[in-house]
Amino acid sequence: MDTALDLPLPQGSHIQAYADDIIVVIRGKDKEEIERKGNAILEKLLAWGAEHMLSFNIQKTFLMPITFGGRLNLRNPSIISINNHTIRVVNNIKYLGVTWDCCLTFIKHFKALRDKTDSLTYKLSTVANEFYFKRSGLFRKIYYGAIEPYLLFGVGAWGNRLKLKKIRDSLNSLQRRPLIKITKAYRTISTEALQVIAGIVPLDIKAKGVFGKFLLTTVNNDIKFGSKIFK
Repeated sequence: MDTALDLPLPQGSHIQAYADDIIVVIRGKDKEEIERKGNAILEKLLAWGAEHMLSFNIQKTFLMPITFGGRLNLRNPSIISINNHTIRVVNNIKYLGVTWDCCLTFIKHFKALRDKTDSLTYKLSTVANEFYFKRSGLFRKIYYGAIEPYLLFGVGAWGNRLKLKKIRDSLNSLQRRPLIKITKAYRTISTEALQVIAGIVPLDIKAKGVFGKFLLTTVNNDIKFGSKIFK
């Protein structure tokens, strides 16, 4: 698979691979340029696959236009094919545990995450109450050790979209069920009040810190917090 990453690509294109999954990112000024580049890249990938006795499953191959910005739309997408079969266009895909949507709002990702978090909180609290009911601070430790890292998974993918209020609100809403459990507050209480009473940093602020660390240590980018620059 490593040799596929070394294929010569048109400018503005990139191949990412994990195990047997390949994702191709193509940048272009319009759908015609993306269509031209996409078909050229797939021709190279098909030739590479034939050389290594590998094939691509058209049923598991998708095209997702990034439509935010208004240059692309789902109704009139680029036409990219594999062996004369047009690749199906979708408005979201799940890759490495993160659901990407065409507008890069990650709404579907956070909605699924909230459903899973509510279920996880209930299951963990049930176990904690049964075996450790005398240790009132146990669920706070569970939150920091298991739930919060779970909520922030994939921050490298969606972290640069934290400037959107919709994403910040989605993140903070994920904290509600765990914080209600920690504080034993009524469900009608606001999220902001829960965060203050529990003494736990709002998740959008925590995410900014984790994303900054990701940029600094993984991507090797300089980051700025307030007036300070970290290198």
